[in-house]
Amino acid sequence: FEKMKLSHELEKLIDSIVESGEATLFIGWETKQKEIRRKSLQADAPYQRISEVTYDGPIVKYIPPEDFVFDVELKNAWDKCPKIFRSYQDLDEICSNSLNNNLTKSAQERLIKLLDDKDNTKKAKKGSQLEILEFWGDFKLDNKTTLKNYIITVAGRNSIIRIEPNPFVINPFVYGNIIEDPETARGMSPLKVAIPINTIASAIINKQMDALSLMVNPPYLAPKGCFKGEQAVQPGKIIEYDAALMPQAPIALKFDSALRGWDFINYFKSSIESATGIYRNMSGNLSAQQRTATELTYSLNGQATRLSMIIDAINRKLIIPMVEKTADIISNFKFGNEKIILKTSQGTTFLTVNDDIRSSNYFYRYGDRKATLERKYRFKEMFDVVSAFSKIAEVNQKINWVECFKFALEQYGIENSDNYLKADIPTAQEPQGKTA
Repeated sequence: FEKMKLSHELEKLIDSIVESGEATLFIGWETKQKEIRRKSLQADAPYQRISEVTYDGPIVKYIPPEDFVFDVELKNAWDKCPKIFRSYQDLDEICSNSLNNNLTKSAQERLIKLLDDKDNTKKAKKGSQLEILEFWGDFKLDNKTTLKNYIITVAGRNSIIRIEPNPFVINPFVYGNIIEDPETARGMSPLKVAIPINTIASAIINKQMDALSLMVNPPYLAPKGCFKGEQAVQPGKIIEYDAALMPQAPIALKFDSALRGWDFINYFKSSIESATGIYRNMSGNLSAQQRTATELTYSLNGQATRLSMIIDAINRKLIIPMVEKTADIISNFKFGNEKIILKTSQGTTFLTVNDDIRSSNYFYRYGDRKATLERKYRFKEMFDVVSAFSKIAEVNQKINWVECFKFALEQYGIENSDNYLKADIPTAQEPQGKTA
């Protein structure tokens, strides 16, 4: 996963979960090459350029929600469900792609004509790039035949440039949502519930700001004609007026009664916290309103429960299927025996991975922070039990302390515990002297 640079895609996945309540991943295969300069063996050229494969393996790409649609009615049959993935490519990239097995000259001419069209309102292009729609799944034709597990690529919404069976064999898309919208069956952001509450709170604050500006610079009631036009006020300026027209000072209008509704603001804040499970004390901010220890405990447990639910849904709906599909992609694209280097304290060894190992059935489990803490707590209890029985001489002799040491390191995330053990080096025997 480090070679796949999965961490960058996971960051996009988390952002998508927060913003839209759903995320989509594409698991495929990619071969990366780069040109390098080497000394030429020919006399007429001092050097030559050769292509070197830098990576040949599975990839995981994040797909934005607006670029992926599927048939909601067939969502339960996800592998057969028709799906459409949208992307944008340059014309050169489209023409140079060898996978486009149905790209004809007439199709190229239509795409060039579409790019030359100055109408930028068309959705079939974005700037100098053309829209690419990839249809994945089963498709029914007009002659009542069904193309099962096919991929059909349409460029510029006018030309089919690729049609063939799914080269990955498996369904390469992983989709999951946290809160499902009952109308669209798509994801719904966990923060969506806060939008109407925040809109009402913002309207009240805007009204109060208007009232505050009237209090800072209040309008006055004065006799008509005592001032000529509007007066520009500045510090120290003398404003002249006709005393006969204004026998008494102007009367300022009061707007003190408009500064109300702060209790509603606090109510809306608490409502947003209760609806989203996001409290200010999660980031270490202390509330100005004093709360009891019981209230803080309830809010802490509530937000921990919500976070655990979201993390569990991400692991169950996205991470585990992603790992399973990655393993399936590797088993479909790699063949034969493969040597894997394993470094231990005894030296470097090689493990052989064959087709049977790749295609075997595996069960994947995940654990969150709570599960890790529980595992460490159980290990501590087990350590106390083993330590207590080790004081008995008969039991102590039968305990395999090396395996106990390895198991203890594994509980702390150390995968290769053999590196911490010395190799059993036989001691050299001294040569016996010759007897006279």
